[in-house]
Amino acid sequence: MWKIVLLALTFFSFCFAQPGPPKAHVEGRIINQAGNPLNKATVALVGNDRTPAAALPPAYTAASDASGAFVFEGIEPDTYRLFAQRTGYLEFVFTQPDGRVVIPIAEGERKNIEVKMTAQSFISGKITDADGEPFPNARASVVRLSRVNGKIRLTALSPVPAGQDGSFSIGNLIAGRYYLSASDPPGLTQTSQHELSGSKGGDERYVTTYYPSAVDTSSATLLDVPSGTELRNMDIRLRKARVFHVFGRTINASGATIPNATLNLLYPEVSDPLGNAHPSSTVDGAFQFNRLLPGAYAIQAQSGASRELKGHYLVTVSDHNIDDVVVTLVPGLEIPLSVRIEDADPQQAQKIKSVLGRFTLTASDGVNENAMAQSKDDGTWLFHNIGPGTYRMGLGGPDGTYVKSIRFGNQDITRSELDTTSDGGVLEMVLSPHAAELTGVVHDTNGQPLSGVTATIWMPGFTPPGTLDQARSTGTDSMGFRFGNLRPGEYRIAAWETIESGMGNLTEFHVRFDDMATRVKVSEDSRETIQPVLISREKVEAEAAKLQ
Repeated sequence: MWKIVLLALTFFSFCFAQPGPPKAHVEGRIINQAGNPLNKATVALVGNDRTPAAALPPAYTAASDASGAFVFEGIEPDTYRLFAQRTGYLEFVFTQPDGRVVIPIAEGERKNIEVKMTAQSFISGKITDADGEPFPNARASVVRLSRVNGKIRLTALSPVPAGQDGSFSIGNLIAGRYYLSASDPPGLTQTSQHELSGSKGGDERYVTTYYPSAVDTSSATLLDVPSGTELRNMDIRLRKARVFHVFGRTINASGATIPNATLNLLYPEVSDPLGNAHPSSTVDGAFQFNRLLPGAYAIQAQSGASRELKGHYLVTVSDHNIDDVVVTLVPGLEIPLSVRIEDADPQQAQKIKSVLGRFTLTASDGVNENAMAQSKDDGTWLFHNIGPGTYRMGLGGPDGTYVKSIRFGNQDITRSELDTTSDGGVLEMVLSPHAAELTGVVHDTNGQPLSGVTATIWMPGFTPPGTLDQARSTGTDSMGFRFGNLRPGEYRIAAWETIESGMGNLTEFHVRFDDMATRVKVSEDSRETIQPVLISREKVEAEAAKLQ
């Protein structure tokens, strides 16, 4: 009997004493752009995927020491995202050379990650009224100039309030070009000492003023803000100008009043990432936007429990008030999406479908919201509540595939925008699991690897009318760069010693370097390694200046 008990205890002890799967180890070093170590940085390793044994993905934090080193021990196998924060620096989000932000970590793996943080920049100054007196609680903001999908884009960042003496400081800025603006407090009334009544048909009010003293960006000074610097004494004296109002009402397709719509007034050429530039709502179907300078605006409207009714209206304010705008709201479109994997056996096709990334529609008309497809139980996807307009379709992965074709009804939109203004339809995408891949390292004049520069890949020549330029850019690190998910074809690749964000993706710019860039031709499943030419700062700036 005792022998049986001892055997049983030995068996259970053996079972419970078995070591679990080996944990992973992640370490690294925090440095600045000059390569100097940064201490007291907080590093977070956050899991992407839940496991059956855990309600939430694993997450770990660590701090860098005097040498900039950090260590994570006992890491559960998962895919992770890595973040780093430190006072005076921009938040760091780890990004692979091919643009992916996830880090796969396997059992027992030992991984070393270099984190290069960028010092944030500041713009500071003082806001005064028309008499040169401090303007307490006025708002200062910046509009960043960049290029997205080959188009100039102005992105308004969140405003910051000025102090009682009118002083302000805007931080957390990345290197780039900005317009600086100031405006009066949002609650300022017509009876304020800072405002004067104007003539009939338009009142004189303080208006948004761009540095140094302009009422629009066309005559404002574009500020070049280097990394880790502060532009001081950027003082703005607010200007007064005649402003006007836009009154209107919201109706449905049959002409009946929609009493409870919410609206937003947008500048079509300026992107507001928070979507609340000039919010408003209707009272019994009527709305109003006040204190508008002459210019072109877009009124965006929506209504319903799930915002299923959508509409927009383009309006131009000149030298008088507008009192008769009618915005018609119609049901948003439901656009189904199906994906077919070509040249793959059923098992491979199912594996690819199981890891398909996010399908997105990015509005390109300045008046619609972006959308993400929702997966359905039958293996298809659905874009819900899409407003009439133009969109650019995107797909987040999966790695190793490329888009062979996209159709929307009878339209081939593989390299063009999706237009939903005429009618709805079904999106059909064909993926191939035989994408090409290009990797490489950028070297300086001494033959040393360069990190922190931008590399761009594009197809030579001008894109045909109506088609999208599908140029792609990525940053380099100490290991180089990677472009995956490439369709077969001939490409040009170049690295830029310095370049404005998004400029490399602009057809009119990169076509000027077709003969200078590195040439490469890829076929399905090919893996090529190249050393791209490095374009000097002088040549980049000379060609960019021709496009201003």
